[in-house]
Amino acid sequence: MPRRNKRVKKCKDDRLSNLPDDILHKILSFTDTKFAVQTCLLSKRYINLWKTLPDLNFDSMNFNRIFCFKRFILDVLTRRDQSVDIGKFSLTRRGRIDKSFMTKVIDYLISHNVKGLSFQVDWGEFRLPQRLIACESINSLVMETFRPGILPGNWFGFVGLQDLHLSRMQFHYESQQPFDPFSSCPNLRSLYLGDCYLSGFSVFRITGPQLINFNLSNFVIANRGRIELLAPVLTSFSFTNSIPQSFALVELPAVRNVNVQVFLPYQFFRSAPSKQIAANALTNMFHVLRHAQFVTLSYGTIEILVKAPSRLQHQTSPFVELEKMKLKMQHGENSIAIPPYVIAYLLSASGFRTTLEVEVERPQVSIAANALTNMFHALRHATFVTLLMVQLRLLVDYNIKLSLRELEKMKLKMQHGELNTIPPYVIAYLLSASGFRTTLEVEVERSISLHRHIRMALDHTLWCLIRLDWFVLANGFYSLTMWNYVAWWRTLNRETIVTDLTDEYG
Repeated sequence: MPRRNKRVKKCKDDRLSNLPDDILHKILSFTDTKFAVQTCLLSKRYINLWKTLPDLNFDSMNFNRIFCFKRFILDVLTRRDQSVDIGKFSLTRRGRIDKSFMTKVIDYLISHNVKGLSFQVDWGEFRLPQRLIACESINSLVMETFRPGILPGNWFGFVGLQDLHLSRMQFHYESQQPFDPFSSCPNLRSLYLGDCYLSGFSVFRITGPQLINFNLSNFVIANRGRIELLAPVLTSFSFTNSIPQSFALVELPAVRNVNVQVFLPYQFFRSAPSKQIAANALTNMFHVLRHAQFVTLSYGTIEILVKAPSRLQHQTSPFVELEKMKLKMQHGENSIAIPPYVIAYLLSASGFRTTLEVEVERPQVSIAANALTNMFHALRHATFVTLLMVQLRLLVDYNIKLSLRELEKMKLKMQHGELNTIPPYVIAYLLSASGFRTTLEVEVERSISLHRHIRMALDHTLWCLIRLDWFVLANGFYSLTMWNYVAWWRTLNRETIVTDLTDEYG
């Protein structure tokens, strides 16, 4: 009988290693460069593969010390194949950057014809060198915590730039002339501006002779400034999570896809002037976008139109080439119905030949319920649990299943007067998984007025914002709420925090 071979059989084919370098480079481009370098331990195939990576991603969260993080980046740039140019370079750094370190990195990127840059750093007092601004190979730029002071002359000068993504930025430009920061980027095709606060000028002009995609998110212009969009070939327009802004009446003949999701705090609808201002800004925006063929409107956008009927009665329907409109509505007792005059305003210009799609969304509170579901699933082995009354109501209302089988003690915190709102089936709901062997403790807190609740919340919010080194704007037109806009002015001075609150907040 032949002796049985006990050796482990070698794998016939390593399909992953047999892939060409270009595909492996593409796969490794989705990971941090630290992990890409570590693949050299897998086999001989990967020993030198990382040295020819065109796309490099560095994140300081993957390092225990900033010193090790900076040394690793410089070592990778030194030891990689110097004949390979940089495709995309991404740097994420917690805290302010080091000037000498950043200068070395930028010099290397310029010498290797970098095409895409992504910086998520705190620039501090650092200013980008003119040689980087003049680098013609750069066609994509992503920057967070942006301020014009990091640019020479406070203006963009990337001639070859095609894709620009700026977030958490501020512009302050004292002038009566229109502010046009992107006029020196003639090849710009896609522009995203998020979490922006602009001030000091009356007209914010965006000149884009080749601009195709334009996206504004959480966007604020102080002193009711206007946006002037000069983009003759623009096809996609998105305006999300923002208070309605005033747009100059310009022609956008090529626009096709429009997405408007306006966010408004409750205080916006308490006075007739506020309603009228919001409705005027929104109808002016629609007039600029009148050539759109596919339009999506959020619930907040429809709410503005519903609560300003006098404005719509004197306005003609804007969308003359409309083919499909999608309305995002909310389900619930407080949701509004769409009156006929709003439908007529939106659809009559197209002869009512438009396809109308209505999407009913679940209430926003379901987001919190989903978060609680995931949290309790992750904490299913917990033995001591403390719940607030608002959490308990979400658990019951959305029938979130609890599987706290190892629960030994549960503590319920509630306000005075809420004790009678917990029926027996709720107690069974909480404790049945543990076989009712759990100790139940109920803590009744002294009830305080709603006014004091709001003041406590505002005080806590302001203190957190001071600690986070942010500036908060909250005057008249913009009321301070949990979702209010944060102007990105770095300061620790309490006096710069403007809280022109209404009488309701005391």
